[in-house]
Amino acid sequence: VTGMSVTGMTGVSEIVRQDRLRALQGRPSKYKRITAAERRTNSQAALAADQQYVQRQLREVLEQPSDRDARQKELNDHRWRVLFAPITSPRRFLPSAFRGQLPQLDSELDSVHRPMSEQELPTFTGEEMERLVQVCEHFEQLCGGVHPSEGAPPCRLSRPSFCRLVCALRGLCIWPGERTWLAKAAEHFDSLAEKLPKAPFPGGRALGFSLVYANAYNKRKTPEIGELRVIKVFARLLLHMMDEVRGIGAGDVEERQFKERSAKARLFDVLLPEAEQYAREHRAKVRMSLENGGPQQRQAAGAAGVAEQPAPPDAGGPATGQVASSRAETRLSRDDLDGAASELTFTEDYASADDDTPATSAALLARTFTVLKGELLTSQLLEPELLHFTATFSDVFKSIFEAYRDIPVLTSTDGHMTLGAFLRACEDFGLFPAIADFQTLQWLYDTAESCTAIESLASRARRRVDGSSGSASGSRGGRRKRMGTRPESQKEPRADGFQFHGKWLRQHLAWLTKDASEMDDAELASLLLLGAMSEWIEVRRLSVQDAFAFLDREGGGAVSVDELQFALDFMRLDDAPPRDVVSQMLQLVAPPTAEDKTVVDFRTLGMALTAASKRREHRDKTRNFFLKDVSKMTKAECNARIFFKDLLQLCEKQRLTPQQLFDELDEEHRGEVAAEALTKGARRLFRTFLKQCAGLVIDEPFEFLDLGPTSLVARADFCEVLEKMRKARQATQLAGDVQHPIFKSTTAASAASTSMREVKRLFGLSAFVECLLKVALVHLGYHSTAAQADQPISLKAMWLLVYMHVHYEKAKERAAAAAAAASATE
Repeated sequence: VTGMSVTGMTGVSEIVRQDRLRALQGRPSKYKRITAAERRTNSQAALAADQQYVQRQLREVLEQPSDRDARQKELNDHRWRVLFAPITSPRRFLPSAFRGQLPQLDSELDSVHRPMSEQELPTFTGEEMERLVQVCEHFEQLCGGVHPSEGAPPCRLSRPSFCRLVCALRGLCIWPGERTWLAKAAEHFDSLAEKLPKAPFPGGRALGFSLVYANAYNKRKTPEIGELRVIKVFARLLLHMMDEVRGIGAGDVEERQFKERSAKARLFDVLLPEAEQYAREHRAKVRMSLENGGPQQRQAAGAAGVAEQPAPPDAGGPATGQVASSRAETRLSRDDLDGAASELTFTEDYASADDDTPATSAALLARTFTVLKGELLTSQLLEPELLHFTATFSDVFKSIFEAYRDIPVLTSTDGHMTLGAFLRACEDFGLFPAIADFQTLQWLYDTAESCTAIESLASRARRRVDGSSGSASGSRGGRRKRMGTRPESQKEPRADGFQFHGKWLRQHLAWLTKDASEMDDAELASLLLLGAMSEWIEVRRLSVQDAFAFLDREGGGAVSVDELQFALDFMRLDDAPPRDVVSQMLQLVAPPTAEDKTVVDFRTLGMALTAASKRREHRDKTRNFFLKDVSKMTKAECNARIFFKDLLQLCEKQRLTPQQLFDELDEEHRGEVAAEALTKGARRLFRTFLKQCAGLVIDEPFEFLDLGPTSLVARADFCEVLEKMRKARQATQLAGDVQHPIFKSTTAASAASTSMREVKRLFGLSAFVECLLKVALVHLGYHSTAAQADQPISLKAMWLLVYMHVHYEKAKERAAAAAAAASATE
């Protein structure tokens, strides 16, 4: 405590210290000396005691297995929520094939596993390696691998570009129709890919190959061309091609040399020139298509070097043709492409811009970004995991497409889907407008590369008028379709006709105005068929000409029994009519002066469908017109809908029944009130309790009741109308009244749909699947979280399926609730 030592205490003489030391030495000691064996035994005993102490402490503070499992489950659930955001419980909606686990779609793409060593890999000459690196640079440029301000070629190769290159190489098949190696190429790419300085595209994974090597122009510390990883990948793929070469029965050395020469000849003499030609055609077609677009578009094309064009030749296999394919009719001739390539260069296009204003620069930047994004999406669709995903769930996408396609086409089993139908599909599955806006969907629809090119109806009609196609009438299974010589747009005199619910009908269609009890069996069956057809067409906001446009091969404006039967099969009505009913209907609808009763023109058929539609609207009006679409309501019905909607809101706010509300408005308590007095009393309540509402500006809300000269509204009629309004609002809420305004506006809907006479491409099943996948790739790659953007392509595709499944289940729940409410009301 005092800080003094034992052997030298301050203030004690040396003699006293010596005496004390002698006294201590003579005292018997409590300790004894031990041997080395005893010391070792003691040490082990102490160590064992320490171990027991540590184990005892660990048992006290160690995490229990149940706690550890709960913590791990919470972490896993959080990871799933992050990857599948905004879906909260993605495991519930995964396909049953994956059993609640993340999909590994690429595990069965290629079951052949051949171990290889560096010694057995074939080698390339310097010229061959330079060609391989050069073609990699070309395909990286197609995906935007080089910035417009950079003059040097791209210095990296991303996975989408590599997969697109392999597809252009026909999957590296040794012979046409033989085995392809796209999946194995992607596997080798992933095994040798390296971390890049930055992601090759926004929202992409920073993995790929470096294309920079030492040469006479680049003397920096870079690897030799033979050390590039992309060369090693091609060496492995060449070895796979060698395995597919049939042997000649020689020795091992001669056999290997023969196979290597055959594989190299196939790669460098056939496949590689085709890929290089594809890249040249692609770039030349971009310049030619944008040559007349002004300096801004030419500058954007020259800077990017890319555009939305058909995908390269598929790599073979059952899945590659599902999404993207190469079509000969969409390519330019070789002479035109070579001439364009020689006349147009990046420098010329870039220097041709004569407008350097900020607006021009912004337009150029937007155009360049859009072009690069479109090319990147095209390349991503060619990755093997996405092709395998498309083939695996092709039946699901086919069912969705068949439910929303709206234009039957005789020459195609898929049919055609208009932009409006595509928007409805995206809206029903929650993709529009939450995931993709209107401009994005319209851009994807217009640039879909899996569409089938056709001759537009307008050009077909012009060709028929010019007489280049011979006779204007064509054969239909032994029958000849007769078409009038008068243009369809010409208005005929209205002497032989009558008005029906505000629409003009020809005299021979008077049977459509008869009461159902007065019709015979043929007329009644025809009326039911026309009503079902008109409802199907109106739901999709089509005209008769648009709905049957691609059934009229000659473009003469008429439809036969066979063509109409094909359209009815396409519509998939609940009660499909037999052929004899269709024939009877055409005989009743056809004009009496027509020589062939099995053919009817679009104008007459449109009148018959309009009459059936008006009958249905009148029937709905007598039931509950509040359930009708607002665009189909009359002015009186719209006024009543607005007025009674506010009255129902007033009842709920004041907790009044319809009977109590009417009693409060009936000041004289007679059971009936004049319509004008009832309107004034309702307005007084609106100002008192609802303040500002649309019902205040409605002048005649009871006009639809047809009250007669007395204009008295009975208590029962008032309560019945309010009850109909309540049921209509409940049905609307259960059905999920969250439609985008574009579906409620007839003007916007017509503007969103292209006239069928100008359509030059059929938007079929492949194009539909392509656009859905691109919607997911655009959202997850550009507008989602960093964790989602960094996921592999297979998980992004699975996110789309899970997201659509969630909204499908929600729609089923709403439909079940609506059915239960309807049954309870009945």
